[in-house]
Amino acid sequence: MVRSEVDERRRERGLVEQTLLEPTIPSGGTLPPHVLTIRPFLWIVLGVGVGGFAFWGFLAAVFAQATFAFDATSADMALLGLSLSAPYALLIPFQGMIVDRWSPKWMNLTGYLALVAAVGAALAADSIGWLYAASFLVGVAFATIEPARSSLTGLLVDEDRLVQANGTISAAFQVSLMLGTLGGGFLTDAVGTHAVYQVALGASVLAIAFNLVVPDVRQGGERPEIGVHDLAQGLRTTIRHPDLRLDLTITCLGWLAMTTFFVLEPLYIQDGLGRPESAVSFLWFTHGVGAMIGALVVSRIRRPAGLELLLVAGGVTAAGVGLVVFSTTASYPLAFLGEALMGFGFSFIFAPTLALIQRVAGEEQRGRVTSIFGSAQETMGIASSLVLLALGSLVIVQPTLVAAGIAVIAVGLLGLRAARRRVVARGEAAGATHR
Repeated sequence: MVRSEVDERRRERGLVEQTLLEPTIPSGGTLPPHVLTIRPFLWIVLGVGVGGFAFWGFLAAVFAQATFAFDATSADMALLGLSLSAPYALLIPFQGMIVDRWSPKWMNLTGYLALVAAVGAALAADSIGWLYAASFLVGVAFATIEPARSSLTGLLVDEDRLVQANGTISAAFQVSLMLGTLGGGFLTDAVGTHAVYQVALGASVLAIAFNLVVPDVRQGGERPEIGVHDLAQGLRTTIRHPDLRLDLTITCLGWLAMTTFFVLEPLYIQDGLGRPESAVSFLWFTHGVGAMIGALVVSRIRRPAGLELLLVAGGVTAAGVGLVVFSTTASYPLAFLGEALMGFGFSFIFAPTLALIQRVAGEEQRGRVTSIFGSAQETMGIASSLVLLALGSLVIVQPTLVAAGIAVIAVGLLGLRAARRRVVARGEAAGATHR
């Protein structure tokens, strides 16, 4: 019933999507209600918030425990990052195939069950090997959750409100990042990482409860039999569409360098900043503050069709600046500022990218294209971790982080230049059509 109501609203609306350079004609009447008035979407947002609370507090504790409790080296941390990236990159294309044919709701719930299993593995940890297992299960969980959540959002929310919807989801996720990591830092100081894991377990179960009441809406387009050719089909859709192709290039190159930061950050906090285990959670909290501010800005952008690439490239640039600020001076206050800038930049990457996919890929291709993006980006993470693993003790943490930040800035600036060219070309094409 929900799906039919959404379709009916779209048919009644009958609006032609505006391009970036077309004039916006003010209309009378009130502004459209916020996407949270769509009740099924509200349950998704609540599930994201509670599930993110579990995820962020848990993951920060895993990376901190590996460094401070088990004396991890840069190679160990690279392996921990690899155990997170590899299952995500390998599984998400297949999960995207499944969600285009099966139930996004039940696939979403399956992912949260994997998150519960990950927390259980961390609770049993008496060596870093258990943390590798926990990290692996987190990769499985999010390879399952993300295509399902993207598909549900596209099915429940009108196309002209998708950026707002994804920005709202991002805001909920960043609130959970702040609360999860801040609470995790205090719990780590007061009791230890096991208390963080126990709270994460309870939050994961609550997220499952919220997602149980989401309606079981499904794709209405083509549903051929599942086959490996779907991977190629999703890849072809991505490569053939110039906006999708440019977005994928910008985000993959940026993620290649940013993964280096995530892997080496706890070592830098321990050795470069000289701070205790809880500092990992507190710095991640600041990242969430910046991301929350950015997500709120993104969620309030009106009629952003055509702006997505500029937002993504600008976000990558801001994240690179934050990384350089974080790692240049070995200053704890500047590290907080850098984290906030990185979080702000990241919020301009993911929501616009999802909106671009949902807008241009076509209903039956959304899950597949989202999976291609996720797999390609995490493959960059695998490449980064493998390089760090191969270099081992040759890695010098601070110079490596500074170099990664400079690389991210360069990618963002080049992406801005290319995105602007796309905007100009689209405007000229629209002008020629009108003539």
